[in-house]
Amino acid sequence: NLTLLWKPLSAKEARGPVTSYHVMDRVNGETQAKVVQHGLESQPLYSLQLGKVQVPSEWCVQANNLAGSSPCSWLRLSARGLLVLPAPFNVEAHEDKGSGGGGMAVRWAPPKPRGHERRRAVEGYVVEWVVADDDQTTPSMHWHCVPANTTHVVLSEHMKPLICYNISVVAIYETGEGKSGVVQAYAQQGVPNVGPKVSVANIALSSVDVNWTEIPTKERRGFITGHVIYWGQGPDASHSNIKYRVLIRGSACAYTLKNLSASVEYSVMVAAMTEVGEGPPG
Repeated sequence: NLTLLWKPLSAKEARGPVTSYHVMDRVNGETQAKVVQHGLESQPLYSLQLGKVQVPSEWCVQANNLAGSSPCSWLRLSARGLLVLPAPFNVEAHEDKGSGGGGMAVRWAPPKPRGHERRRAVEGYVVEWVVADDDQTTPSMHWHCVPANTTHVVLSEHMKPLICYNISVVAIYETGEGKSGVVQAYAQQGVPNVGPKVSVANIALSSVDVNWTEIPTKERRGFITGHVIYWGQGPDASHSNIKYRVLIRGSACAYTLKNLSASVEYSVMVAAMTEVGEGPPG
């Protein structure tokens, strides 16, 4: 089942209040259906449940006002396109500091033909972004279209600091869209909001394995670059009795503490780090 999404026209483009949208599909050159949405209110995104659709097919969305209808905006659906048409490569996304912050700079290189395939003409690109939230089952998607001769764009709409986004760039061909190149990025990073959940295992006379879980995506507020382990003697996990620390770079989620004193109780805390700094311990 598919859902068709489209953005409303700007006031300049609409040239008057939009009264309805026409949605039509064309299969094998014949128009099969027509749907009109009435009673529109101002909203950032419109959608229509299409259900099961036949491919290949083409879908047209037209805006209507009292003066008439806009030209069609066409979307092509191809059963083969998603499987074999190449994706842009070297997709990169990072904070756009040149715009005063709050934006995302995205760059990519045009698709390359694979093997002995002939190079296919790219008609344009669609840059899509959505919040990378572990708990979000129906994330809100945003997109921006650029012409074929463009390989970079700065995204500023619907971007929030400290939020991780999945950024994808899709090449549009005559027969449909290709595969997407996907990266994760932040418009602005900060320190983690919470600490990892910590547990211990394999307790021996002078050593213990410390394990911790990854922080949920929405709490990281930046890319995790490492962890700091704090430990000291005493039952209370507070900085007052913490005597030792070790920095663990990378994505490791375990570390063995050695040279511990036998029959002594220890407290252990672990904090996550981003390039901005260290978050609270857990």
